[in-house]
Parts: sequence; C-alpha cells; structure tokens
Amino acid sequence: MSTTKDIEKMYKGSFSYYNDEINSIDIDTNTKVKIERIDEDAANLNFVDNKDIRIPIPDDIVLKNTSNKDQVLSASNNQFPVTRGYNYTLYKKGNPIFYLETSVINLEYRFKLEQKIISLENTIKSIEKSLEDIKLIITGREPERTPRLLVRPHNQLQVVHLVHKL
Repeated sequence: MSTTKDIEKMYKGSFSYYNDEINSIDIDTNTKVKIERIDEDAANLNFVDNKDIRIPIPDDIVLKNTSNKDQVLSASNNQFPVTRGYNYTLYKKGNPIFYLETSVINLEYRFKLEQKIISLENTIKSIEKSLEDIKLIITGREPERTPRLLVRPHNQLQVVHLVHKL
C-alpha cells in the first residue's frame, strides 16, 4: 500500500560512490547542489549558482543524516560531506528537497560482481599458462612440471598436471 511518504520518496536518479560522474540537482532557479565523489566511501555536496560557480551553502539549507538523526555540519570549505552506508535528507526552509538513500542491494551486487571478475581473471591466467605450455611442447622444449591450481565455479578447486606425450 502506498502512502504520501512513499510518493515524496519516489526515485529521481542515482549517485555512485564508485564512479567520478558529478550529479547535479536544482534547488531553485539560482542554486544547484552538485554531488562529487571523493573516494569509494565519501562524497561532497557542493553548491553552485546558475553560472556553475561555487557558492557558500545557503543559510536556509540543512542536511540531516537520517540514519542517526544528526544534522550534518558543513566542512570548512562550504560543502557537506556524505559517507556511504548512511542516508541523508537535504532541507530548504524545513522542507525536504531530496533524499540520498544507500542501497545495500547495490553493494551486495558489486561484491558478487567483483568475485566473478576475480574468477574470470584467474581463468584467463590459467588459459594463458596452458597456451605457454603448449607452445613449449610444439617447439620441443619442456614446460614447467609444477601443478597448477584452477578455480572452478562454485568455489571448487582442481589441481591439474600438464601431461605431454607426443
């Protein structure tokens, strides 16, 4: 069942702590907030005018960490720091302008994707080693006789010895 609060929190876009794309949100006709990534765990909310020139945080703007209910203090260089893993709401004159909500699903998906990439990299290394050994056999030289460890799906490990009889 939908509520008014659900409508207020409708999806408007996304921001990632993992890429350098700068997102911009219009606050009013003269002011925008830009979300700029610092690293994989932090970003800054910077304010710019309609000519894209940085300005101090407007007096009627407040950022709250909705995960722990604290008001976020601005950094000395007139920006709000935000950290991955927390949710935030930006208010103007007490009214919410936008929400930043961390998506745990995306973090879990990224971890699984990284694991698949590591598995693929290991498979590629194994194939490259086998190709090197085949080249040695074709040219009449001895390949290394050391066992190699291959990573298989579902975390199964298999030790493979290269046997060559021509």
